[in-house]
Amino acid sequence: RSDWSSDVCSSDLDLCDGGGTFLGILPKLKALNPTKITLQVGHAIQKQGIEKVAAIYDNVIITNSFYDLDLEDLPSNVKVTIALICIKNHHKMLTAV
Repeated sequence: RSDWSSDVCSSDLDLCDGGGTFLGILPKLKALNPTKITLQVGHAIQKQGIEKVAAIYDNVIITNSFYDLDLEDLPSNVKVTIALICIKNHHKMLTAV
């Protein structure tokens, strides 16, 4: 499929440190011609890396698994979510008690 113009393209990757990987793959994603491109990252290390990718992606979704990024002043297109691994571990702890 070469034309995704009616779809939202989502790139789901594990780790963002400086943002270089996500800067590099964006031209390939844009070539698919999606209406929007959302980046979903499991672990964000540096605020500066998130700011870099937020400047070029339509939306960025990150978790607070490395540190409380939700306490940082981030661009408006960045959403911080709770790390799922924490929820799973919490559930296991509750059921084990």
